[in-house]
Amino acid sequence: MSLWELIAAVLGVDQSDISDSTSAADLPAWDSLAHALLTTAIESEFRIQIDPGESLDLTSYRAVALFLGSRGL
Repeated sequence: MSLWELIAAVLGVDQSDISDSTSAADLPAWDSLAHALLTTAIESEFRIQIDPGESLDLTSYRAVALFLGSRGL
C-alpha cells in the first residue's frame, strides 16, 4: 500500500484530498485519535517502530514521507 493510500484509508478521506503539502491542519479528520491510528498503521505497513517523540513531528504528508525516506523506505 502506498503512503497516499494508507493516509487516505486511515483518515477516511479520498486520495485526491491528500497532496505533498497536506497537513493535519488541512484535514478535520486528522485529529489526535486519527494521528495515533495513523502512526500505528505506518508502523505496521512499513514494519518500523516510531518513537513517540518522532510521532509528534509526523503531522503532514511531507513529514511522514521524509521520515520514511530517512529510514530507507
